[in-house]
Amino acid sequence: MIKKSCKDLSQHSSSGKAVVWWLKIKAAMRWGIFIRKKAAERRAQIIELEDEYPAA
Repeated sequence: MIKKSCKDLSQHSSSGKAVVWWLKIKAAMRWGIFIRKKAAERRAQIIELEDEYPAA
């Protein structure tokens, strides 16, 4: 059996934390893009409706 030193273990856990951090950032960016897209679609739909039925 090979024993790992404390340095090896701490290095592995910090790289694991970096991966988790990166995945969280990536998910947040995707969510932000999704929400912006939906908001843009809604705005476009509202503008289309206003063009069809102009205010008196």
